[in-house]
Amino acid sequence: MYRYIKRDSIEIEYEHLEEIAQVFPDLEIDTVNYKDNGLVYDILIVNNELVFRFPKYDWAVDDMFKEASCLKLAGDISDISIPKWQIHHNSFISYNRIKGSALTDHEYEKFNPDQKTLLAKNIGHFLKSIHGISKTKLHNAKILPSHTAHTYDDWLKLYDDVQQELYSFLTASARDTIDALFRVIIADNTFTEYTPSLINGDLTDYHLLFDEKEKKLNGIIDFGSAGIGDPATDIACLLLQYGENFISRIVPFYSEIPKIIDRARFIASTYPLQWALGGIRTGDKSWFLVHLGKTGNIDSIGSPIACI
Repeated sequence: MYRYIKRDSIEIEYEHLEEIAQVFPDLEIDTVNYKDNGLVYDILIVNNELVFRFPKYDWAVDDMFKEASCLKLAGDISDISIPKWQIHHNSFISYNRIKGSALTDHEYEKFNPDQKTLLAKNIGHFLKSIHGISKTKLHNAKILPSHTAHTYDDWLKLYDDVQQELYSFLTASARDTIDALFRVIIADNTFTEYTPSLINGDLTDYHLLFDEKEKKLNGIIDFGSAGIGDPATDIACLLLQYGENFISRIVPFYSEIPKIIDRARFIASTYPLQWALGGIRTGDKSWFLVHLGKTGNIDSIGSPIACI
């Protein structure tokens, strides 16, 4: 459980501005937008152009360097804008803000067919490029495992935890649905095997920024869950957010999807269970609500991918 003593936001903002002034003495600050609702970072947006991120915890400093390595490697090969970090005094980050709005599913539905195809092409090429980075490059860049990576035993442990901690709150039909989901991996212990790749690990709507006027993708932010893991995880995130039709549009630009779609469906179906466990264990009700409104449909494992 995260333990963070909440201090007065004005006090924290002032301290961060002092740190910024030490590194950028000539920076003229006209506006500051302070966001303290991040789970791991305090965030200051200065002059609507520069983003500064300050780790809230000592352990988050190590994660900061881990994320920086992933961003550098992905940024070298991606055609999509992603943050270009600078780390200062080994204690905070700055980068140029990538402007745009969260690509929610209801905003996506406003796209015309050509705009949807262009978005699918952009995302497909991005995933193909990062998932295709060689083991040698990953090793040389010292990329660490994503915290989203799960072994077969991890998935069985999740099932056991769900049974022990959640089943007493669920209806019989809900328990039956979960049992059916996990029977897939119990029947086939190779189902969850994958080729380790660099993944983003958290491709949710508020990390995909689009230009509202042009209806095009401006950039991808937040690689806090990035690292070596299962490429199906990235598809699972998109699947839960936008549904099967969205994924089917990406297939022509990333031909590996049909090979991993069933694993993505399985992973996506476990997310509500993982969030529920987080809420039960921490007592933080936001775990139950943070992803409220996701409407992506997930087909049954074994279903063919729809053609668009």
